[in-house]
Amino acid sequence: MIHAARGGRAPVLRLARRRLRGRRDVEIVHGDAREVEPRGRFDAIVTSPPYPGLIDHHDQHRYAYELLGLDDRRDRELGAAARGTSRNAIEAHVAGVAAVLERAACVLRRGATLLIVVNDRRTLYPDLLERAGLRLDARYRRHVNRRTGRRSGEYFEDVLVARRYRLPSGFEREFEIKLEAATAVVLALTPEQCVVLVREFRPGVEADLLELPGGVVDVGEEPLEAARRELLEETGYSGDVELVGSMVDCAYSTRLRNVFAARVARQVAEPTPEEGEAPEVVLVSLDEFRAHLRTGRLTDVGPGYVALDRLGLL
Repeated sequence: MIHAARGGRAPVLRLARRRLRGRRDVEIVHGDAREVEPRGRFDAIVTSPPYPGLIDHHDQHRYAYELLGLDDRRDRELGAAARGTSRNAIEAHVAGVAAVLERAACVLRRGATLLIVVNDRRTLYPDLLERAGLRLDARYRRHVNRRTGRRSGEYFEDVLVARRYRLPSGFEREFEIKLEAATAVVLALTPEQCVVLVREFRPGVEADLLELPGGVVDVGEEPLEAARRELLEETGYSGDVELVGSMVDCAYSTRLRNVFAARVARQVAEPTPEEGEAPEVVLVSLDEFRAHLRTGRLTDVGPGYVALDRLGLL
């Protein structure tokens, strides 16, 4: 992971290779982030660039320079308050931050993410990202109320998710990427070896589809928990649910589809669909389910075959 440190802005770039456990190796590079040469490739960049003409960061973080014995290079600082917010100052700020992001993006692994935390009240970042050769994939608003203890009103920041794509050949191009959450889908078998399906209207094809129960894994939820929840909510069935495989959704999506199976599922409650939904629970034999998979008239063809193969029922 690359973290462009908030304290030094342009002069300081912290490079940290993250490990899930154990010690963390951190390299501190004191230099202009428009010119430094980070070593290696990284999975992500997290940065919070300065706001133009707002704060003199060398003064605000003087303690860090004194503790680390760093040279004062405020003449290279981006967005310094002393430069003001004239048209020329804003243009210089945009050009400088774009140069930093463009250089940093060069050390990202193919398809990796660049996260930018910013309050873009001047709407600088559409143009800034384009100059840096980056594409905005998503924007998330976060509430930062009275962070410094001096704000009397509400304050919000955005987390901008941008990417730069480089093919294995070295050629760079833009892609439309769908940022989608993981899903869980369940092949549930009754004691009579019937498959539990759900018939529901699907707006994309404007028709009812007969599919496996499943849905999106909620934030903070484990895929196994989501599988159990979706099976119970959509069908009223419950059983011993186990993971049997996973698969990518498509080549242009971040979604991972988690495939589960419940070998002995029994109805323990009535379905509790979400408001506006009207699913119909349908039981089919294994032969009927295999024939249904061959028609392709469901979005779960892949998960269906994965589950049957794992259970030895193909």
